[in-house]
Amino acid sequence: MRQMSCTCASSGDGGPALSAGLQALRGLAMDAAGDLYISEFNFAGTPLSPVDCNVRRVDMSTGDISTVAGSDTCGFSGDGDDATEAEIRTLADIALSCDGNVAFAEALNGRLRVVSDVSSGGPAPDTDHDGLGYICE
Repeated sequence: MRQMSCTCASSGDGGPALSAGLQALRGLAMDAAGDLYISEFNFAGTPLSPVDCNVRRVDMSTGDISTVAGSDTCGFSGDGDDATEAEIRTLADIALSCDGNVAFAEALNGRLRVVSDVSSGGPAPDTDHDGLGYICE
């Protein structure tokens, strides 16, 4: 088992995930290619002041981490525009659809938001048919 950085701040986009900083992980999902998706945010003192509201991906073929949704500002904006420019607030769980979309809940905004065509293959398959994965056909 390898451990990622212990820096408690969202950082390191475009570089090695093992050197990146992550802030208060809220949800994880793995796609069929083995890439890891992470939703993160943390409250800066009060529930009304969240920081580092992002969805990030670790590309397992390169080991690099990148932001796929969220900007440096937490809030609510950007629907229909570039997902990395969107303001997101209070991310919760994260899910992948079979067609490559990433969905996440925002508790304080009362929204379910979707970023299209991010995943390279949908959720991780249920290869042993134990019900703990997904089958995309």
